[in-house]
Amino acid sequence: MEIKKLVLGPLQTNCYIVINKNECIIIDPATNSEKILNFATEQNIKIKAILLTHGHFDHCNAVKNLQKAGIKVYSSKFECEILKNSPRNFGLNITNSFTPDFMLQDGEELNLIGLTIKVIATPGHTNGSLCYLIGNNLFCGDTLFAGGGFGRCDLFSGDFQKIKHSIKEKLFKLDDNINLFCGHGANTKLGEEKLLLTNF
Repeated sequence: MEIKKLVLGPLQTNCYIVINKNECIIIDPATNSEKILNFATEQNIKIKAILLTHGHFDHCNAVKNLQKAGIKVYSSKFECEILKNSPRNFGLNITNSFTPDFMLQDGEELNLIGLTIKVIATPGHTNGSLCYLIGNNLFCGDTLFAGGGFGRCDLFSGDFQKIKHSIKEKLFKLDDNINLFCGHGANTKLGEEKLLLTNF
């Protein structure tokens, strides 16, 4: 397995390409579907699925065009209102609304491109925020950031108490050596963030 990162859009969102052999999944295709498709062509890999950590536009604005290309989209069922209702999404008029092909639940396991992917529901940044654990790698969206940060909770369906519970009672129960691939900024280790958020 190989992990590549594209930093896309005005909010510098991390779009991750998880590659296994000649296939890949895209986690949070922020924007610029053409760049994502060109990357896959250059690497000679086929995009088999899109996994969304949450429904904010800066993480999924390229989805509609990629979905038109026949790529299936996975998201939490609790994000549907954000994905369909643009005023819920930062109050902006987002024209690329879409409906996911598959709705995920906490604890579900996916088998895609020869990889086992565990779905972990981490509500707080949004009510339907998800993290994806692939081996020793956790793709955590805007739930947790390097340097002891976490996603804002003052937007639609955000809740500080929920994100606190998600981080302390779910993510911090995982192995300290897990690699964190965050929605913005640098990658980090789960154990390092646990130390920084001891009094969270």
